Amino acid sequence: MRRRGSFLVWLVLLGVMGALPVTPASAAGVRWGNTLRNGDGSVKQPQNAPRVCDSGGPLAGQPCTMVSVLTSNTGHEKAPKDGTIKRVRVVAAHAGSFRLFFAKAKPGAKQARIVKRGPVISFAGDDTAPYTIETKAVSISVKKGWYLAARASSFETVTCFSGSPAQLEFQPPLAVGAPFATADDTNGCYLLVQLEYA
Repeated sequence: MRRRGSFLVWLVLLGVMGALPVTPASAAGVRWGNTLRNGDGSVKQPQNAPRVCDSGGPLAGQPCTMVSVLTSNTGHEKAPKDGTIKRVRVVAAHAGSFRLFFAKAKPGAKQARIVKRGPVISFAGDDTAPYTIETKAVSISVKKGWYLAARASSFETVTCFSGSPAQLEFQPPLAVGAPFATADDTNGCYLLVQLEYA
């Protein structure tokens, strides 16, 4: 009798567990953009920051749009799916801010257009090892395939050492909804910005 009762209890428990909704581990916490940590787990250094627009040129220091088309973790340049971004993470050398944007881009042709304007992201900055990852809560809907873009006149959230064009520069800044434009400059700076889905 005792065995039969135990068996019935197990059947009830299994039925209850089967009725519970199951959320796949991959459904939340998906991140894209640049990785903010090195292979050993340490936070990446915001190297050679700040980076001004048109560095060394006649419009140096005036506002521009930078579209990130290359990250140190190749394959994370574009939004992997439609969804809502709940967190923006940055590593910055000094205090500052930038306006977050989203773009469609043709990296091979060095062209981009802005499709959405996001919030201003402000940060305290930290130029001393072990550096700091700052997190900002947001709520931004994005579409699969969009690229990350930012507008400022001086960028503190970069690490500059890559020889490949990692960002397309547009000066004057790109306007939301304008047609594709060709970058007037490029740079080898990775944008130390990472987005996380809800």
